[in-house]
Amino acid sequence: MAIINLTENGINSTIEKEISLCKSNSGICGKELRNAHMQLGKNIGIQISTNNAQANRIAVIVMMRAGLSFALGIADELENNEKSVNIIFSTEEKTLPNDFDPALYNLIIIVNAVIRTGKRLISLADSIDNKQIIFATNVLDETGISNFNKRTVYTVRISQNSFIGSNQKTVLNGRGPDTGDRLFNSNFTER
Repeated sequence: MAIINLTENGINSTIEKEISLCKSNSGICGKELRNAHMQLGKNIGIQISTNNAQANRIAVIVMMRAGLSFALGIADELENNEKSVNIIFSTEEKTLPNDFDPALYNLIIIVNAVIRTGKRLISLADSIDNKQIIFATNVLDETGISNFNKRTVYTVRISQNSFIGSNQKTVLNGRGPDTGDRLFNSNFTER
């Protein structure tokens, strides 16, 4: 198991600012939050590209919808490093497209904005016949780390705060604002 934590060895002020925008109680939603996710995704993309220099054909599987901005940042940075990247969208209704062929890729990255337990992502990885699968996330909940036994996860940060995403603006009683809702300004009665 390898957890590659972007903030483990300190962070610069730009990354620190992006992280603060992403935190659940920041009150930041919409464009500014999407931009922060994209920038942090680019930083993770640099790490993935460096650590997987031999991979030149990469599938970025986006767990929709919260993973979209973060995954686009990763994909953009991989392409900046002259990697061939296909972006594939995964939803609860349709996990993967029917024509997805994992043999075409020498690296598959499954991306979500926040990984709490990771069970859905691990189940998806187990259904793919390819040994070169890694995970990427903006926030990894520390309670989910043990579920990634013998797997590689790239994360911006590990959080001790755990709550279930719901249709609300602040963290209260074990529930907090859903990242996807914040990213796309949806399901909030107050803005």
